[in-house]
Amino acid sequence: MIVYPIPMLSPKQYEVLVHMADGLTTKDMSKRLHVSTHTVKNTKYSLYKRMGVHNGEQAIAMAFRKGWVK
Repeated sequence: MIVYPIPMLSPKQYEVLVHMADGLTTKDMSKRLHVSTHTVKNTKYSLYKRMGVHNGEQAIAMAFRKGWVK
């Protein structure tokens, strides 16, 4: 769940970050969002770049640390 909007991320990136924090796999996210796994992977990559992190674990840790997700 997103606590408040994160200006650096697009709405789709918000969704992916929330699903990552909920523990969904790329395949599960693609089914839930009705997009290809390739699209989810690209969204995750752009999300990492915007957040200044290198992987999903760092993105999730930052999101919890900053209170962006609960």
